[in-house]
Amino acid sequence: MIEDDYLSELQLEGRAAPALASIDRNGRVIHIGSYSKTISPALRLGFLVAPLALASRFAEVAACLAPAPGPSLQLAIAEFMREVHYTRHLRRTKRLYSAHRDALLKCLRPRAKNGAVGGLAVVLRLPDGAPDVSIAKETLTFGLAPSPLSLWYASRVSAQSGLLLGIATAPQKHLAASCDRLYDHRSLHMTLQEPLAPNETASLSRRSPVGMRRLQKRASSGGRVADGLRDLLVRASWLAGSV
Repeated sequence: MIEDDYLSELQLEGRAAPALASIDRNGRVIHIGSYSKTISPALRLGFLVAPLALASRFAEVAACLAPAPGPSLQLAIAEFMREVHYTRHLRRTKRLYSAHRDALLKCLRPRAKNGAVGGLAVVLRLPDGAPDVSIAKETLTFGLAPSPLSLWYASRVSAQSGLLLGIATAPQKHLAASCDRLYDHRSLHMTLQEPLAPNETASLSRRSPVGMRRLQKRASSGGRVADGLRDLLVRASWLAGSV
């Protein structure tokens, strides 16, 4: 079983469910994680936790793929985590995204009360048959960069129309104006449907395609966490020399 756990560390409400790999006693789970969402996609750094019996096979395959980031970067991130900067960074990022979520919902709900949070996105349901793909394309210039919900269904027969609005990338400076422009769009004058059912929201939270598409400048531009990361990267060359 492959467990692709790319978002649990940024769960905004409650505690994330324990990883399947943490309760695996028979070596049947391969756990995959990434730092693209939590730190920056520019790192191009992730990790894999595999049963010990498969470690050598994964090492052989990895040697044939694109080269991994240099040891200096990997050691810097390891030190960043060892000094608990990573944990503090996650807490600060979650507080920031929670504020983004609340601000986005505050702007959306006066006109439609069916906004539901799924992962790092607000799910805005549209009437059945609404052309969410074309609406998403036409509203890209509004600053919200919505993603059509219908594309994420395996079958077009069961696909439902909606928009996924990213929490992490919501334009805070002009958020209210962007939401007004979105609702003023001609295709959104139709009455919106009821909110997603709780089980649907939980499902979307694990597969929302709207995540951190920009470098988390705002989440790591100040404070001790950012200072710690900068210091570690400065020391990267020294760390590489100690390998």
